[in-house]
Parts: sequence; structure tokens; C-alpha cells
Amino acid sequence: MIRLKEEEFTEIVEYMRQNYGINLEKKRTLIECRMSKELERQGADSFGRYMEL
Repeated sequence: MIRLKEEEFTEIVEYMRQNYGINLEKKRTLIECRMSKELERQGADSFGRYMEL
């Protein structure tokens, strides 16, 4: 499973809070688990690379 770097996690949390009003501060593992397969499908080797796509 691909792990989130601290800055990637912060970026995702802020994006979701600002755009959708969803607080994911305590959901790091949930994000990593749910997004891992999508990253693999897109050929991204990190969450940062995925966000660039």
C-alpha cells in the first residue's frame, strides 16, 4: 500500500474541507486504503503524483 507523506495528507484534508466541508483529519488510514487501488490504476507511485494528474 502506498503511504501518504505528511504534506500530501495535509493537502488532501484541506482540499476536502474547503471544497466539500468534510473533515478527514483523523482518517489517514481510510484515505490510504481507499485510494491505493486508484493510484495503482493510474500508474501513480505516490499520492503527490496522483494529485498532479
